[in-house]
Amino acid sequence: DEKGDLIHILELHNYLFFGTMGQVVDAVKERLDASPPPRFLILDFRRIGGTDSAAVAGFARIFSLLAAEGVSVTLSSLPPSVRAMLDPVLQSDCHAGRVAVACDLDHALEDCEEQLIKAECGEHSDNDVAAQLVKALGPHPRLAALISSMERFERKVGERLIAAGEQADDIFLLGRGVVRVQITLPDGQALRLRNMASGAVLGEIAFYLGETRTADVLIEKEAVLFRLTRKALRSMETNDPELAVLAHRLFARALADRLTVANRMVTVANA
Repeated sequence: DEKGDLIHILELHNYLFFGTMGQVVDAVKERLDASPPPRFLILDFRRIGGTDSAAVAGFARIFSLLAAEGVSVTLSSLPPSVRAMLDPVLQSDCHAGRVAVACDLDHALEDCEEQLIKAECGEHSDNDVAAQLVKALGPHPRLAALISSMERFERKVGERLIAAGEQADDIFLLGRGVVRVQITLPDGQALRLRNMASGAVLGEIAFYLGETRTADVLIEKEAVLFRLTRKALRSMETNDPELAVLAHRLFARALADRLTVANRMVTVANA
């Protein structure tokens, strides 16, 4: 919210040649002259139909200009033909290792945001699930008991935690790692909705509604998770109501956070 304007995105269109590259260079210069100047620039090639050698020279000029200003540059959604033309520039002594390449705009933006958060906020530890619960719920004498009531397990990168269409009989707390939430589009392509990191609650919406899962959740970074089953929660409600209330508070907080994000997305979409 506070530093997002340090990331600038230029979405390129159509065929790039000598004439159109002048507009791209001017757009980069204009953004560098603005206040505050960007710390990251993403050039997105998803709508590019092709490029010629004059355009390649223009990109070399842009890379040099950004390097001189200390701006990190990322190229996203590079078509193979354009990547082949740009490779000599990217691998040259002047630019080798200074220009990042991302598979799409979503991942490029994520990488820039992660770097920005790390620079502004420093490193953070995600190993203490108790500290995460204190952050979500505040201090409480029963937090250790809540953790003990859940089954702890680990998952490796690429494993599937939740599958769309399966019955929602448990809720997960992500103690460490990163997961990817995605859906499958009608054409069979996977669309990433969001990544979630340590402290996140997973699967609570379908669990409370008693419905099937609507998305897949896969492990992006090796994860430690805690599972609370429906059977365990019902037993808790009967035998330890105080602990059950604490669990429901945690899940209600997760639902409120999710609703807040959804409302902000609607506001941005209609701005």
